[in-house]
Amino acid sequence: MEKENRLHDGRGYCLHSAASSKLRADEGDAGAQSNYGDYLEHGTEVAPDIKEAVRYYRLSADQGHAYGQYNYGACLDTGRGVEQDLVEAAKYYKFSADQGDVYGQYNYGYCLETGRGVARNLVDAAKYYKLCADQGNTHAQCKYEECLRRLAEYGNADEGGAYAQSSDGVDLEREIEAAQDIEDAVKLKLSADEGDAYAQHGYGSKLQLGVGVAQDLVEAAKYYKLSADQGNVDGQYYYGVCLETGVGVARNLVEAAQYYKLSADQGSIYAQRKYEKCLRRLAEDRDNVTYHRLSAEPGS
Repeated sequence: MEKENRLHDGRGYCLHSAASSKLRADEGDAGAQSNYGDYLEHGTEVAPDIKEAVRYYRLSADQGHAYGQYNYGACLDTGRGVEQDLVEAAKYYKFSADQGDVYGQYNYGYCLETGRGVARNLVDAAKYYKLCADQGNTHAQCKYEECLRRLAEYGNADEGGAYAQSSDGVDLEREIEAAQDIEDAVKLKLSADEGDAYAQHGYGSKLQLGVGVAQDLVEAAKYYKLSADQGNVDGQYYYGVCLETGVGVARNLVEAAQYYKLSADQGSIYAQRKYEKCLRRLAEDRDNVTYHRLSAEPGS
């Protein structure tokens, strides 16, 4: 699940600049440490420095800050700025999830669902997806319902937990799941290439995650855009994420804001937050350009 910047300190006060975040972070404030890591990771107001971002995320995480734990887990998960460690990533996602962080809940649910860094367990995955869904996350709601359907195929939810922990069951189940993932990806691609906007978003997600098909971030962005340009709310959101982060496509905050706005206008609260964040960052960039121009003028 793609994260958003949440620029506030551990006491809930809004932090308006990287400088104020760094000041509080270096004083030991866990919330500010996570926030300043966000500034460093995304290059907002400061030069991007992912390794330094990871250092601040780790400081925050080890003080027990839920979003710091999620941020550090995400870096461990992807190997951004730190050596990839899926077991540690799952551990920090769980720390975050157990404190009620919606991103931690979703990502730890995904770890449990797929066996990424932790023993695979569909029952527990469903529980964490449900916690996330109860906070209004529609993607988690879909995942929760999917887990329930799959558990029902095993007889009942209680048997599903035991089945997921059986080594023989896990091997067989993984083979079945892998075959099903490939079949699903093929079907999605056929529908996507026929112009189905929902399938274009779904196939883009498969490409992004490497589920049932080789991971290809450039192709993922392409299919998200096809979906977005047909008005699919999720396609608009995820293509906006690609544009904002530069994943699979050239980074462009202006276009990211445009696609987030399209998604937000269809009711996506996550897109609305992303849109507002892009506007703030674009305004900050304009202010910085103006400041540097004035500073460079003779007599300034």
